Amino acid sequence: MSKISNLNDKDHLLEILLKNYCIREVLTRSSTLNLPNWYLWAGCLAQTVWNYYHKYTITNYIKDYDFVYFDADLDPEKEKIRKDEICKLFEDLPIKLDIVNQAGVHLWYENYFGYPIKQYQSIEN
Repeated sequence: MSKISNLNDKDHLLEILLKNYCIREVLTRSSTLNLPNWYLWAGCLAQTVWNYYHKYTITNYIKDYDFVYFDADLDPEKEKIRKDEICKLFEDLPIKLDIVNQAGVHLWYENYFGYPIKQYQSIEN
């Protein structure tokens, strides 16, 4: 059995991800944000695993850390306050955050990707 097949084991995967200090800190500190639903997402997770198995420095080649949440209240002022709060919480970490409220993705998606999508009803959607 190869090491990589262990990725089916969620405890092993979590062990790898938590070797990345930045992921560990984002996961730990985020509980203080009082967000209804959030995830740390995408490339930072995949790249951390890649780095681990290729014996690179665990944080190498990570472009950004995608922090996504879902809040149906799309008031622009509330969005700005929320993003500022998230940025401040992680300002001491050597990471670039990409913060997106998934409730509002449908509003800009077509302009960015060239085709419309339906409004998400949850973060899992």
